[in-house]
Amino acid sequence: LNSRGEFYMVQDKPEGSDTEIADALIRTLGYLALNNYTVSDEIKREKMRGNNPLVFHAVLHHKLSLATEALRDKSNCLPELEVFAKYIIDYYDKRMLTEWFEHIVLAKIEYNKTRPYLHGRNR
Repeated sequence: LNSRGEFYMVQDKPEGSDTEIADALIRTLGYLALNNYTVSDEIKREKMRGNNPLVFHAVLHHKLSLATEALRDKSNCLPELEVFAKYIIDYYDKRMLTEWFEHIVLAKIEYNKTRPYLHGRNR
């Protein structure tokens, strides 16, 4: 883990913890778009406790859990997913790593284009 996070390439495949977070962001925004959910431009700034990646991952887990609970309760999980996505973006923005994280997201999108739909699983 370096000062930016974890990202590396194995052959043409992006790897590392930040790659997994990028994948979660891609999938979350895709799900919101699939459901015609309009994401507001405003990001609610949340108080972050330093740059501790463990705290970031714990908060991400909590925010995703809130969306999962809303889905299980048959209520609208889309606003919670929007908060989850914005928290990811805000985290990298506050650490002045927006361009670096954007590079990871784009690398992951390009890699995903080379993969079979659902990795060969049926829907």
